[in-house]
Amino acid sequence: MSLQLDPRRLAMLQAMGITLWVPESAPVAVGARPAAGAAEPTPARPAAAHLPAVPPPERDAGAQAPKAAAPVPAAPVRPAPSRPVAVTPAASLPVPAEAATVWQLAPAVCLYPQAAQTAAQAEGGPWLILLESTNPTTPLVGAVGQLLDKMLQALGLHTHPQVWLAVLQRPGNSALPLAAGLAGSLAPVDWLPLPRRLESTLAQVQPARVLLLGQKVAQTVLQRSEPVGQLRQQRHLLHGIPAAVSYDPSFLLRTAQPRHYKGQTWADLQFAARLGREG
Repeated sequence: MSLQLDPRRLAMLQAMGITLWVPESAPVAVGARPAAGAAEPTPARPAAAHLPAVPPPERDAGAQAPKAAAPVPAAPVRPAPSRPVAVTPAASLPVPAEAATVWQLAPAVCLYPQAAQTAAQAEGGPWLILLESTNPTTPLVGAVGQLLDKMLQALGLHTHPQVWLAVLQRPGNSALPLAAGLAGSLAPVDWLPLPRRLESTLAQVQPARVLLLGQKVAQTVLQRSEPVGQLRQQRHLLHGIPAAVSYDPSFLLRTAQPRHYKGQTWADLQFAARLGREG
């Protein structure tokens, strides 16, 4: 005896969580074997307490057993975007802790090394120039450096093999490394406290005169408090070496009276040149 699965019974079985698959050609009698070539019906599962709460999805009659889904290839793991390598700016070498409270001085650089290949000796003796700059290793670059270069060339120092320049840095000046990096001065700078570096620089260069450019530089190195207008055109002594004071090239670029102060600076350069010859 076979059980005819009418729509009502089929709905009841589905409500109990039992799904039956029957061939399209004829209804299936319970316990009957399918005809040859017909799809094998899935035996009904008895209702039990452990049936899933949500019935499986209803399938069309006569559909074949679902094939195992092909594994979806995992999306390739994209590496996190690499951060740009930070270019090491100037002043990247470890700076002593006392740099926050004292002035620092960079090693002196020769401004015109090509002149040393042609000149046998330095006329008037070596020069040492001290000033503030964002380019400790290349002080003649940028607008300030170009103006300084023109001033020194006007004095004929571009053919002098012993023109040295050392850059000072104020206490706690954190803006200098960034400015130096933007300006293209990427060589590390070995900063040292001003008194220690100045003593070794004077011994190395043995200048005939020292030219101090800028009010803060002159006041700090000479330990004076007067403005540049009162310190210029005077013969100062720095460890027994004659020194002259004048305006910083950066001041000449931003002043409202450039011609006036450039004229005074030119007179100060000539005064410094005479100091060396007199010494």
